[in-house]
Amino acid sequence: MPFNFSLEEPTPECKAHFDSTPSCAAIFNDPTLQAFTAREPQRKSFDTFMGKTLATKDTIIYWQSFRKLGARHSDIVTVLSIGGGVNGHVDTCHGGFIGVVLDEALGNAAESERSSDKASMTAYLKVDYKKPVRTPNKILCKAKVYKKEGRKMWVSGTIEDGEGTILATAESLFLVVEPERHPTERSLDLRMGNQEQTYVRLPGGCRGDYESSECTKTLDVVLKGTFGFDITWLFSI
Repeated sequence: MPFNFSLEEPTPECKAHFDSTPSCAAIFNDPTLQAFTAREPQRKSFDTFMGKTLATKDTIIYWQSFRKLGARHSDIVTVLSIGGGVNGHVDTCHGGFIGVVLDEALGNAAESERSSDKASMTAYLKVDYKKPVRTPNKILCKAKVYKKEGRKMWVSGTIEDGEGTILATAESLFLVVEPERHPTERSLDLRMGNQEQTYVRLPGGCRGDYESSECTKTLDVVLKGTFGFDITWLFSI
């Protein structure tokens, strides 16, 4: 089964944060689960809503995901620590926020099933709210792909408290699609003397004018230091 996320161990700070909650600590110590990173704050053009906007000390304080090893289809468990910045009512999560969390968690399960050269997008998401989700709180979000047909993937999921009480459920359909290429991720063709043509992505800091001297200088420094020979640029935007 393909896997499209970084397999990284939780940070010591993250693990310590959840250690005081037995249900969460049990997940961190479960040998059948493998940790991975679902949120990457360094991204500049995508995943910013979850990776930056909702990654604060008052919204989603920690988000740690795990995948079930040996599962036939993607089976994901995520533990979250949430603050009062997501309230809709007094000390209670906004319903829209719950929908966002479920969409993201179920989307992670779908992303884990697609080919690495494709993308997946939500076609529909149905959420049933069972009980209020209180804040501040540590909650569990489970997501599992239960059916695949062509480019369609059906995913189910739940949000639970630390005692196993189901607070919300969700059903969704995700479609596998061709990825959209952002302008900052377009490739530059390089002609390196007698070397074969190679493709290199623009560094994150090079945006806007691809032929600006600043951008070219940055790429020259990076690539000359790597390959040790001069570069002629052929811009194909």
